[in-house]
Amino acid sequence: MNKKLRFNICHLPSSFLKDIEIQDIKSRIQACIDEDLQYSCNFWGFHLEKSNFSKEISNNLELFLNEKGLFWIEAMNIMGVISRGQPDRNTYLGMRKYHKLLSHFMQLGSTFSMSEVKESTPHLYLSILPFWADVIPIAQNFRKLMKVLHKSTTAKIACLKVNSSVLSVAISPDGKRIVSGSCDSTVRIWDAETGSSVGQPLQGHDDSVLSIEFSPDGKRIVSGSHDRTVRIWDVETGSPVGQPQQGHDDSVQSVGFSPDGKRIVSGSDDRTVRIWDA
Repeated sequence: MNKKLRFNICHLPSSFLKDIEIQDIKSRIQACIDEDLQYSCNFWGFHLEKSNFSKEISNNLELFLNEKGLFWIEAMNIMGVISRGQPDRNTYLGMRKYHKLLSHFMQLGSTFSMSEVKESTPHLYLSILPFWADVIPIAQNFRKLMKVLHKSTTAKIACLKVNSSVLSVAISPDGKRIVSGSCDSTVRIWDAETGSSVGQPLQGHDDSVLSIEFSPDGKRIVSGSHDRTVRIWDVETGSPVGQPQQGHDDSVQSVGFSPDGKRIVSGSDDRTVRIWDA
């Protein structure tokens, strides 16, 4: 893995294509990730967990994770087996003792494996890694790589700095704004070009914001929360529109606007769907 893993190992042409849309993807994998490398990528964690821990192993592991760990996640995703790289809980807890970096890589791999963008492997670098910047060592270690990517692609890489887990995001219809809902109970608006915060956090929810969406005209935001309420916000002023919509008996997991922007629909853990006058 130290010798063969590298950035864009299968020479994928674009982040605009899903891996399966690349006509010769299977032959690319066979040519660029040989059987020895495939085996190593799939089972090195198993061998590590069964080995006798030593300082030498710890040092080699840290070197590998710092230099090749991200490329390992890339290779696993291209092969379509990234979820196999996530050990069961007991094995994971046993492996964590080797190095804290391993825990970070497992978290990142798990995040990528559960995301929609995993269908296009380049988005590991363009859509997942930037949101981890300044949060964990893995992003800091690959900062230089991110700068290279920024210079070599038309895609803008913006790092949105949030102090708590982000549970929901949406992009405005004109693509100029991003809105996020967080475990800190706030709704935040970001400039999609620069990644900078727009105004102050929108406060009002009493618990984690689980779902969020822009209205079709981009002037309103609707949010659903673990506090069982649906709230509407004015994008321009950041102020709440009306009172919280109450009626659900459990967390509001999904929200959306009708095409004309006059209605809001919400889905909840209470097993009901509700329609609201926007």
